[in-house]
Amino acid sequence: MAMFSEVDLELGTSLQDLASVRVLLLPVGHISQERFDELAALVSATSRIPLRSLPRRIAEDADSSTPSKMPSRISSLAKSRKVASIDSQMTSRSLTGDGGSPEYEPEDSVCLRYEKLERDASGEVIVPTESEWEEYRASLSVWGAIGIFDHNSAVAVDSTKDALKLYKRTFEEFASIVSQCRSLSSSKCFVFIPPDSVSKPGVNLLSDTDTLQGAGIGDASRGDVFGVIPYAPENSQEGVKMEIRAQVLHVADLILQSLNNRIRTYKQTSGPILSPLDMKHSVEKHSTLKQRRQGRLEKCFGDLYLLMALPALARTKYESAIDKTKTNGDRLWLAGSLEGYNAAALSTGDFTRENVDAVLKKSTEILKLYKRKRLFELEVAAAMKIATFLSRLPKKRRETLHYAKYAAEAGVLLKPVKKRIALHSQLVKLMMDVNAHRKAALFLYQLAG
Repeated sequence: MAMFSEVDLELGTSLQDLASVRVLLLPVGHISQERFDELAALVSATSRIPLRSLPRRIAEDADSSTPSKMPSRISSLAKSRKVASIDSQMTSRSLTGDGGSPEYEPEDSVCLRYEKLERDASGEVIVPTESEWEEYRASLSVWGAIGIFDHNSAVAVDSTKDALKLYKRTFEEFASIVSQCRSLSSSKCFVFIPPDSVSKPGVNLLSDTDTLQGAGIGDASRGDVFGVIPYAPENSQEGVKMEIRAQVLHVADLILQSLNNRIRTYKQTSGPILSPLDMKHSVEKHSTLKQRRQGRLEKCFGDLYLLMALPALARTKYESAIDKTKTNGDRLWLAGSLEGYNAAALSTGDFTRENVDAVLKKSTEILKLYKRKRLFELEVAAAMKIATFLSRLPKKRRETLHYAKYAAEAGVLLKPVKKRIALHSQLVKLMMDVNAHRKAALFLYQLAG
C-alpha cells in the first residue's frame, strides 16, 4: 500500500503550468533511486508533443456531441511508433531558452508536466493526495501515470513460469499505486530490458498481450499494460529515445481521449458544478448554484481545451465564463476564469509587452478576488505563478520581486506551518534564479525562524 502526502495547490509553479497535463512517474519493483532518476530523465525528455505527432486529430472532435472513432490501443501504439520514427529529429524544447524567455513549438503542442514520486523509508511509493479543488482547476488532476521497471534489477528467473509470476507482481504493485488516483485516465509501465536479458526466459511475454491478460495481468478493455524499451549502447541511444517517444505518444493520445470524454460528460449532465466552498452552503443555495452553472461550465471547458493544446478555443470559453461569472457575482470562478485566460494568452508564445501587461492587469484583479474570498492559499499560489513566469522573461526582475513580496506577505496567513515553510523554500529558489541574493537571504532567514 502506497503512502500519501499532502500537496499544495501547485504552490510555486508557473502560470504556464495551467496549460500542462499532470503525469506521474513512479518507481516499480527493485530499482535504485539513481537508476530511477536516470530512466525518468529519459522519459521526461518527451514533454512537448505537437498535435500533428498524435495518431488522430483531436481538434475536429473536441467539441462534438458524438463519440470519436478511436483506434484500438494496439494500432494506436503501432502508429505512434511510426510517427516517432518519422519525427525522430524533433526534440522537446525547454520552457526557457538561453536568453531567459520561454520558447514554444511553432504550432500547438500538448505539454506534459511530469512529477516524480519518491519512496519512503520503508520503500513504499508516496502518492500525492487528490485535491478537493480538481473540479475547479483541471490541471490539478493526475491524468496519466508511467511506471518505470528496470528488468536488470529484477530477481533472476529460471523459467517462463517464474517470469510470469514476476510480471504479475510488478503489475499488481503498479496497479495498486495508480488505482489511488481517481482522475487517472492512462497508465503504463515502461519495462527497460538490457541486451543480455532479451533472451532470458519469459522476456518475450512482455509483448504478448493475450498471455498476460490470460494470467490476470492487465485488462482487455484497456489494452497493453507494459511498454518494452530495450537498452542500447551509449553510441546508439536514438533507438531507445524513439521507442520512449512512441510509448509516451501512446499515453498522451489516451489522455486526450479522456479529456474529450470529460467534455462530453459535462454536456450530458445538468447538476450544479461545485467547489469546496459550496460544500459549506445550505440546501437553500441550490437555486443560486443552478444559476451559476453555465458560467462555471464554460470555465471547465476552457480548462480542458487548454490542456488539449487548443488555446484559441480555450480563450473563447474563458471569455464567456468571465462575462457570466461577473453577471452572477461568482467571484471565485471569475478569478479562476481570469487565471485560465491568462494562461491561454501566454500559451501561444505571445510575450509582447502589450500581452504581458494585459496579463499583469488581470493578475491584479485575480489576487483581489481571492483576497476578498479569504482563500489565502489560492491567493499565494496565484502570486507565485505569475512571479515564476516573470522570472523567465528578460527585464522583468522588478515585477518578479513585486509578486514574490506579495506572496510572502499573503503567506503569513497560510496554515498549517508547513505550507509557509514550502512557500519560503520556493521564494528562496526564485530569488536565486533572478540573482536577488539579498532577498534570498532574507527569505532563508525567515525560513530558519
